[in-house]
Amino acid sequence: MVPFFSGKDVESAFLVFHNLTREHDRDEQLYYAMTVVKESSVVLFRWKAEEGWPVEYVSENISQWGYTPVEIKGEKGPFLSIIKEEDRQRILQQVQKHEEAGDEEFSLEYRIVTRDGKNIWVDARTTVLRDKKGKIIYLQGTISDVSFRKEVELAASQNFSKVLRAWEQTIGVMALIAEKKNPLTLGHQKRVAILSRAIAEELGLPDEEIGNIEKAALIHDIGEVEIPSEILSKPGPLNEVEYNLVQTHAEAGYIILSRIEFPWPLAETVYQHHERLDGSGYPRGLKGDDILLSARIIGVADIVEAMCSHRPYRPALGLTEALEELDRLKGSVLDPQVVDACVCFFKKKGFNITIE
Repeated sequence: MVPFFSGKDVESAFLVFHNLTREHDRDEQLYYAMTVVKESSVVLFRWKAEEGWPVEYVSENISQWGYTPVEIKGEKGPFLSIIKEEDRQRILQQVQKHEEAGDEEFSLEYRIVTRDGKNIWVDARTTVLRDKKGKIIYLQGTISDVSFRKEVELAASQNFSKVLRAWEQTIGVMALIAEKKNPLTLGHQKRVAILSRAIAEELGLPDEEIGNIEKAALIHDIGEVEIPSEILSKPGPLNEVEYNLVQTHAEAGYIILSRIEFPWPLAETVYQHHERLDGSGYPRGLKGDDILLSARIIGVADIVEAMCSHRPYRPALGLTEALEELDRLKGSVLDPQVVDACVCFFKKKGFNITIE
């Protein structure tokens, strides 16, 4: 109220009203938001991008880890001091990479040591504030406890490792079964596996892919268990009926392996290892890119090993003739890059096919 006087008497007055509803609503919303944060497991943070990350703000619910905002800002700070020591250097390097890349938002996972000494995994969803020169001056965002997810991931990883070991053991048993079926080619699959691995390495394939190709090569002839032994060990040339029967081993191998769940297209690789780029292979006459790279690699290794080894119907032809055959078939029948990789480690690196 603003009075107006005439002498000593009040002649009139103006009343001025100020609507506080908006401020009240804003305060109420802020109070509600702070209550939600306080009762939430998600911690809000803001710290300076300086040595140790001095804390400028941290929400009260950091108490779930045994700390108070006051001590985190003071005696227990800076924040980096409660991050597990083994994780600190990695986190600092990651932040530096994000800074150099100009990222405005990123996520970091690391372990925090609680007041009672427990290690918990957290996910820090981080936003950066930069100065005019682009340098990060503040990091802020949310920190969530993801320990349960990490435990689940670890359990899944351990289970997968068990499955992988079982898979490898199964392949080993199958390789032995196939070789016992045809003792005259003892060591063939092992040699093809070593050659296939060498080719895959020369091509620069990922380690996991190299290992899978090697495993497939170890049992690429598993389908021969369906072929009569007298045909496999026949000392002379096969007649047309026998040859057609031998060709069924690729499909037989596929049928056997497709009944087992492998974490990689192993069955299909075995199915295709006699396919050729021009469609002249078997059993489906696949062409070009329809043939898996893994099958193309094993196919080349299979040819080289077979020509370098003794067979019941002929003596070993030798490495020189085998490499000449690869050169003749290169590009039309066999993958040129695979052939080049194979020839490279034999001629330039002195690879030895002999396996005791």
